[in-house]
Amino acid sequence: MNTWKIWYVDGSTFTNDDGTPNDAPKHGVEVIAEKRDGRTILWVYGEVYCWIDNGWCCAPTRNRHWPDDAPTLYGKQTDDASFVRMKTEAMEWLHRA
Repeated sequence: MNTWKIWYVDGSTFTNDDGTPNDAPKHGVEVIAEKRDGRTILWVYGEVYCWIDNGWCCAPTRNRHWPDDAPTLYGKQTDDASFVRMKTEAMEWLHRA
């Protein structure tokens, strides 16, 4: 089962329990943590995050090979202390049973 959680620069979060990738707020993404196929993945430093093939990916720009209708979110950088806090929370979330 694929589970994921998104952290936003305003301190809010959104998870797969809150809705689908299409339901997630589109702007201000700082970190996405994902558990997929027995792996843990931490997506950071992305300008653009996209849901493709039942999972997230990120890139500096929207990839022309991504489907036009793929759910797309947009990253935004925050201050260092906030980023470290969110990244730490994401790592802890990934390693919970």
